[in-house]
Amino acid sequence: MKNKGLIFSVCVLLTMQLSIYVYNLSATIFKIFFVVVDVFIMYLLFQNAYKKMDKEGSKEDITKDKEIHEKLFIVSETLGFNIYQLSWLAQDNMAAFNNLVKISCEIKELSEQNTASMQETSSSINQLASIAEELNQNINNIESQSIQSYEMLNQNLDTINSMGEFLSDFRRAIDRAVKNNMDLQESSKKVNTIVEYIKAISKQTNLLALNASIEAARAGEAGKGFSVVASEIRKLSDEIDISISKIDSILKEILNRIESSNEIMNIYEDKIKRIDHISKKSVEAIGKVENIVNNIRSSVAQINNMSGMQMNLSREIDAGTEFVTSAVEKTNNIISDSIDMINIQQNKNDEMNLYFDKLTEVTEDLQCVTVKLKKENEIIFGINPFTSPENIKKMYLPILDRVCKSIGYKARTVIVKNYEAVNQGINDGIIDVGWFSPLAYVNAREKSNVIPIATPKVRGQTTYNGYIIARKDSCIETLSDLKNKCFGYVDVNSASGYLYARHILELNNLDPDKIFSKATFMGNHDNVIKGVLSGELDGGATYDEAIENLKAKGFSINDLRIIGSIDNIPKDAIAVSPKISNDLMEKLKDSFISFKANDESNTLIQGFKESRDENYNVVRKII
Repeated sequence: MKNKGLIFSVCVLLTMQLSIYVYNLSATIFKIFFVVVDVFIMYLLFQNAYKKMDKEGSKEDITKDKEIHEKLFIVSETLGFNIYQLSWLAQDNMAAFNNLVKISCEIKELSEQNTASMQETSSSINQLASIAEELNQNINNIESQSIQSYEMLNQNLDTINSMGEFLSDFRRAIDRAVKNNMDLQESSKKVNTIVEYIKAISKQTNLLALNASIEAARAGEAGKGFSVVASEIRKLSDEIDISISKIDSILKEILNRIESSNEIMNIYEDKIKRIDHISKKSVEAIGKVENIVNNIRSSVAQINNMSGMQMNLSREIDAGTEFVTSAVEKTNNIISDSIDMINIQQNKNDEMNLYFDKLTEVTEDLQCVTVKLKKENEIIFGINPFTSPENIKKMYLPILDRVCKSIGYKARTVIVKNYEAVNQGINDGIIDVGWFSPLAYVNAREKSNVIPIATPKVRGQTTYNGYIIARKDSCIETLSDLKNKCFGYVDVNSASGYLYARHILELNNLDPDKIFSKATFMGNHDNVIKGVLSGELDGGATYDEAIENLKAKGFSINDLRIIGSIDNIPKDAIAVSPKISNDLMEKLKDSFISFKANDESNTLIQGFKESRDENYNVVRKII
């Protein structure tokens, strides 16, 4: 049953992941449709514009047509943002798909293991069913033997009770015999008294016979007859003495035997008392044993019922296991087919990614052509998608529009693929003002001599905190735990997303070039944070505001753990091309510094502070 639940969970998980991916892919394809429409509109506009150029012969004539000019820039900006937003979504989809591939491979491996385990489990359950039947038979035998033991115990109890009654009768008989011996002993003593009395009479008789013989001798002839009588009396007296001696000897022997018999009877009486006591104790013990055996009988009966239920359940489990084993094998086949489909889709994704790159190149070319048609009162801003292009459009474009409008200019925005592209756009004369990360500014200052004019303020600060993050539920609690792990940077030109993260590692005696098993560049902070949250990355480099932005979108930021940080990194630099006039540069700087966010502002930026090149020396020191 547990395996069945596991299979169901795996299938549901895989289905959900595939559904989410298909949904996102459908949404992406839908967006591609609108981008293609934008491209088509752009093509029509350019075709119309160049037809006018062929007829009228100059760029100025096109720029005078306000409707075409405005549409060209609107479509160009919209196309740029949509293409990069599409690319952004594609990257998210690719990350989700790669995660799906990873999960699918793990599921396939687990499914194969589960198939083997189910086969072993099925064999084990067959053995268990056989053991359950044998156990049930043994319990039946034990129950039968316990019934026999109970009956034998009752029989022994009856025997002991009968023996107790016999001992009681025997004891009473001994008591009577002892009493009779005592009576006989008393009678013997009386007889002995009579014998003593006869002895005395015999002595007197003998003495009288002797005196009679003496007197007869004195009488002579006259006393002869009396002498004979006296002689006979004396003989009779002697015979009486002899008989009395024999009687006396017999009486002594009788008395000795009576005393010996009494002693023996006393000994046996004590033994009989002990036997009687033991017999009573045995009866009590047998009574207790009877209760125990009775309880055992009840327990054995319950065990017998349970054993029967277990045997039936084992048979049901055995049948269910065969079904589950079959289901696991089918699931394994389905997962294998899904893996094949995923591999096919992976190739399509790679191909689609190539087309996204081509679309991006086309967009850049279109933007390059469009900005060449800009008017004197238009300023081209270049921004790298450090967050989603949609966020940039909502959070930053309104600020640029207000800043430029306050000095009588119109802001045009070019979104580029990375930090270096902003600098390249300034070198190529496409971009007038760049929104740089601290590190990207330092590099642009060196390569293009850009001039910083303003730094954004967030929560009253012009600095921010760089973080190294991991998931709370991972085993990564310190920077040392990142050894042999997969780590995500933002871009080589990102301060918090690369430079400062490496600096934090070095401060902790960790080599950033050797510590990780894999280090990858995610392109922007959102991707780094999402990669850590999804488990695609074990750790990543980002900064506080990026985390706050995703928190506002409903991401589970509480699942993150900050394992390393560095404070007071100077914030982004808004820097102008050295080709911009000093007058326009000063106007822009004053407009930025005087900017204040209102209630309608959909951004964390509260205002701006004048920026100076020396503020970024701390970045140069770390470089």
